[in-house]
Amino acid sequence: MGQVLRGLVFLSGLGLIVGFFLPWLRFGEFAAVSGLSLLVSSGQAVDALAGPARGLLILIPVSGAALIAASVFGPRMAVLAALVGGIVVLAFGFFTLARVFLETMGAGMWIVSASALLAAGAGVASFARSRSGD
Repeated sequence: MGQVLRGLVFLSGLGLIVGFFLPWLRFGEFAAVSGLSLLVSSGQAVDALAGPARGLLILIPVSGAALIAASVFGPRMAVLAALVGGIVVLAFGFFTLARVFLETMGAGMWIVSASALLAAGAGVASFARSRSGD
């Protein structure tokens, strides 16, 4: 495996670890929440932000450590570690984003979103139909 790819895997692992401890959310001047604080804190606000699967947040620094170790000690494993680590962290992020979106969206936003999708679909269908008739 090339040195550049090993370096990218190392940097991505380092980024996962460092980013886990830096603020993720800021609430003005009053508070900042990091991945670590979401993992170890409790309370209604933390539960609302992190959700029921907040224990899975530990996968972020663990994946980072695995990427760093694989890039240094097992270059052949670095590709697999990068693929698995990246997919796991992204899947957790998309799951959390979808959960927050679905739990907080009211009826008005559902109607607006559905109407926007309908309008976009009608536009795409009309455009495609006019292109195929040319």
